[in-house]
Amino acid sequence: MIKITYSIFARPDVPEGQIRTLWMDEHRALLQRRARARGIVRYVQTLRSPSPIELKIARARGVAFEAPSGMAELYWESIEALETSFERPEAIAAYRELLEDEKGFTARSVASPWIGTQRQVI
Repeated sequence: MIKITYSIFARPDVPEGQIRTLWMDEHRALLQRRARARGIVRYVQTLRSPSPIELKIARARGVAFEAPSGMAELYWESIEALETSFERPEAIAAYRELLEDEKGFTARSVASPWIGTQRQVI
């Protein structure tokens, strides 16, 4: 399987509780309805669980602490299936609808999706 991973950075003008509802409930439901058109076979949402240890980990690594609100993982059966999801008219329409919905809760200027495959080690 192949996946796209998105770090979700919330819009600063939208309250945290509303972000959770918009992303984890409303956007999830929209994605579930559009998954078949997009060829998506799995969708995972990871909501950040803030903890003081995050700052300690960042300091230990010598990096600035900038945590996303969460992460979204979208899976396709293959890279070919992913590529096709950007070619078929119904898939493109579904993609545009999902992008439009994301504008309600994401700071899109810092959302950087990337493609990868998983390798389970433990």
